[in-house]
Amino acid sequence: MTGLNFLAVDDEMLALEDLVQVLKKAEPQCNVFPYSSPETALDDVRAGKVVPNVAFLDIEMPVMTGLELARRINSIKE
Repeated sequence: MTGLNFLAVDDEMLALEDLVQVLKKAEPQCNVFPYSSPETALDDVRAGKVVPNVAFLDIEMPVMTGLELARRINSIKE
């Protein structure tokens, strides 16, 4: 893989699809890892399947907010 790794998490599929398109257009060499579930995204980051350089997170999601997801991802990377 080349380019930046972008983690994109949004529970609304249309918003997630739009975000992926915008990221690919803005940075064609990037790798976008889209998730509609913050729990699944967190599991994949923990497992090392995704090592994001940048995370684009929806703030308002059920079960886990984007802010909580960011805190948990950050604690993994420390």
